[in-house]
Amino acid sequence: MFYIESNRLANTKYFNLPAGNIDENNKIKEEFWYDMRNKKPRLIVTRSDFEVQKAGEFHNQFREFVLGEYRLLYHNNAYRIYIED
Repeated sequence: MFYIESNRLANTKYFNLPAGNIDENNKIKEEFWYDMRNKKPRLIVTRSDFEVQKAGEFHNQFREFVLGEYRLLYHNNAYRIYIED
């Protein structure tokens, strides 16, 4: 929806993770992090439980990245929107 409304493409082909077990696929992880660092999105939208969700190593790294590089712009019971800090 955001991509359609903003007339932009996603910064990475992995914009809808998880696509399987990311912790076991180094190629996807490397490509994802390369894209996130070099084509940083202005907004990131997550589920509402994103900050407290228990998950694997990749999720924990992604959460640290988002909380370190972005600030919470909006949240409700369904999702959270973070904006580049």
